[in-house]
Amino acid sequence: MSLPSFDGSPEAWPVFISFYEHTTAACGFSDQENMIRLINSLTGMARIHVESLLTLPQNVPHVIKRLKLRFGKPDQIIEHQLAKIRKLPDPNLEQQHTLVNFGDAIHNLVSTMQASQLQGYIASPPLINELVQRLPSTLRVQYAVFCRTVPNPDLVALDINQVSHHRDSDSVLFRILPVKLINGHIEINTYAFIDDGSSVTLIDHAIAKRLKLDGPTENLCLQWTNDQTRAESDSKRVQLHIANPLSSAKSFKLQDVRTMKNLSLPKQTMNFKELSDRFEHLRKLPMTSYQNCQPTLLIGGNNSHVGAPLKIKEGKPSDPIAIKTRLGWT
Repeated sequence: MSLPSFDGSPEAWPVFISFYEHTTAACGFSDQENMIRLINSLTGMARIHVESLLTLPQNVPHVIKRLKLRFGKPDQIIEHQLAKIRKLPDPNLEQQHTLVNFGDAIHNLVSTMQASQLQGYIASPPLINELVQRLPSTLRVQYAVFCRTVPNPDLVALDINQVSHHRDSDSVLFRILPVKLINGHIEINTYAFIDDGSSVTLIDHAIAKRLKLDGPTENLCLQWTNDQTRAESDSKRVQLHIANPLSSAKSFKLQDVRTMKNLSLPKQTMNFKELSDRFEHLRKLPMTSYQNCQPTLLIGGNNSHVGAPLKIKEGKPSDPIAIKTRLGWT
């Protein structure tokens, strides 16, 4: 039974050594047979590192020991996998493949940690926080809710496939809600996209113009994790008030808002009657359906007070979660 090829790469080590140890134990391979398997398997730096030992069958234990010391250090393997995760683009609800890739990378990382018996890494708060902060705000909230059901949340609990709900007809509902934008006596009803993962609050230039918002003109450069950038030389820094259009509650001030031409936030349809019929915990919530709406305001972390969760309504682990904010429910 041949061994998988091993060239010394950290990601290939767990499979190589696991296969070697299990097949040796199960099949009772002799040192002579294992030496033949190793000679046929080792390439690259792994081959170079033990070349002088590949002459005598009795050297097999020394070959394995030297390979473990050079290529089998768990810390080194995990740091290599973390480096690959850090190079991945942040998960994006609009691009499902980024969620899948990020989730697969975490699953592989956890599997390596478990195989290496590195429980300290699995339960590492700094590492968990680093990975959670890369999730879209909607998934971060849902992960926080999910963790209430887990006594000691660790990387095993950070399962993107388990956390990334709600899906309706294979789509994800963004945190979009109707809002009223106010500047003096001018009021406009529109929709807002809450994303406290964004560091800036943005308003579409056309809506800002209708509200007659004014402020200093400054360069604006936005950069995403995949190194894509967008720059505007005539973005204005403005402030306005925002309120829930479905109630007479007070308005809230939005500060340091930047205008952007063609903001182009994703359109969304939400049939609340259908959702409330399916999920009992959503019934009687003051929410309204909307169809093919496109938000003209993105509320970022610099105005997170208006989108911060005040109350959460949840059902079963796989059910949609409703979040109450100062502007209403999403």
